[in-house]
Amino acid sequence: MPLDVTRETDASSLRVATLRVILQDYGIVVPGHARKSALVAAFNEHVRPKLPSPSQRAGPKPEPSLRIGTPGIRRPSTANACSAANDIRFSDENPFQSSTPRKKRLSQAAPPTTPVATPTPPYTRSPDKVRRMAQSSDRPQWRAAQLAPVWQQIRARWQETLVRWALWLCLLVWIWYCWQSRLEGFCSTGADLPSWDRPTNVWQALQKTLTPVCTPCPDHGICVGGRLDACDASDYKVEEPMQGHIPLLAQLIPFSWRASQCVPDTHKLLLASELADAVVDYLAHFHGQVRCKLALPHGQAPLQEPLGRYALPERQVRDALETRTIESVDAATFDFLWHMVMDGLLEHAPGDMQAYTHQTQRWLVSRRKIMPFSCRLRMYVLDWVWRYRMVLLTILVAVVSTCALSRSVQRRRVRRHVVATHAQVVFERLKLQAAQAVSDGTLVRGLPVTHLRDQLLQAELNPRVRRQLWQHVAKVVERNANVRTRQAQWHGEWQRIWEWMGPVHLDEPAMSRTAPSSPGQEDAPPTPQP
Repeated sequence: MPLDVTRETDASSLRVATLRVILQDYGIVVPGHARKSALVAAFNEHVRPKLPSPSQRAGPKPEPSLRIGTPGIRRPSTANACSAANDIRFSDENPFQSSTPRKKRLSQAAPPTTPVATPTPPYTRSPDKVRRMAQSSDRPQWRAAQLAPVWQQIRARWQETLVRWALWLCLLVWIWYCWQSRLEGFCSTGADLPSWDRPTNVWQALQKTLTPVCTPCPDHGICVGGRLDACDASDYKVEEPMQGHIPLLAQLIPFSWRASQCVPDTHKLLLASELADAVVDYLAHFHGQVRCKLALPHGQAPLQEPLGRYALPERQVRDALETRTIESVDAATFDFLWHMVMDGLLEHAPGDMQAYTHQTQRWLVSRRKIMPFSCRLRMYVLDWVWRYRMVLLTILVAVVSTCALSRSVQRRRVRRHVVATHAQVVFERLKLQAAQAVSDGTLVRGLPVTHLRDQLLQAELNPRVRRQLWQHVAKVVERNANVRTRQAQWHGEWQRIWEWMGPVHLDEPAMSRTAPSSPGQEDAPPTPQP
């Protein structure tokens, strides 16, 4: 900046050009036609909070350095030299832009400002100062009265020695204890831990504390001669902890801290689990094949057992599965896994696999069954029907009875309607025949029953249905009091004739011209012979 300004600087006392330079240095953008009041407001708002105070600008005075040599040369301060160059002031008033005439102002001296840093006089050295400094460096930093007595110094030194030897002794005792614990090793399997009597003095208590005893044999372990030989279960293996593999650390910790353990053999357990799943799936697949009639039961299967017809010999199942895993597992490992799987399935999963003994060999069968979807659906439907057979039979009988009854009622209604229709047609024919006979004395009053039957039921070809239907029509017609039944000759043959005996309207013969001719009207004899 062109001038050194602080927070105490009065912005109104600065010139317009100075304010513009300061605002430009701080990145404050103001219009070119802005007046001084706007520049002062922008300075107070944006620049003043960022300015340091006079105490902060001055800073602490540097410490004089201790140097031995020629006296320093006094250099003139550049602050005064720059102040004259920077103390250039411009007028912020333009008399040519003033609207009213003003009196020419008198130039006044600028108010004094606080200098940035007060110049310090140069540091000079004299022979006396150098002599005093040398004498002070040779003197001790403590007084003689502050020195401790000799016996206290000796005691402090012996305390340090005793602590050092005590630490070395503890380290040696610790190393000896770790070595003795390794010599003791594991306690034998089934042996009791050594017991100590209650100590009566300090020596016995110390001996009990520092004398190591054997480490108890781990779970599922077989310990002989202080060593862990093997694990009692085949699905466990001996594993040494991580700290036992570090040589130096293994020698500096007790044996019980890095003792080996019998842990489950996860690899064998995984193989055994996969083999168990394969055995169950193989038996379940054969079970489903036999149920779906896609395979036949074994010829020597124990059929007397509940699931005997779905069983397979153990040797056959083992050979079939061993051929699948012969490349990844050797024979000894497979034999071990097979015995472990058989024991585990028969003991812990009886719902997945069962075993039968038949003809000196063991047969394996699974309750599960793997079948195709179509076979499973068919078996499910058959099982469901057999389970609810009584309910289904009752429903079937009820449905059949209802259908039969409904059909019988419907057929009866239809037959009643047909019988009524045919009877009405017979009555119309008989009335028409009677009216024609009254108007024309040459015609016969009645009509043969067989002719009426064949004419009305000519569309029905079934003789049994025609006979049953005409029986009902004949009953309805003969029950009518206006119809008489008699025997008469018709074309030389004696036949059963129906005659209308009821009232006859005289206009009925006129209707006969438009009505169809009665049966036998063209062949009727001129004179009937009763």
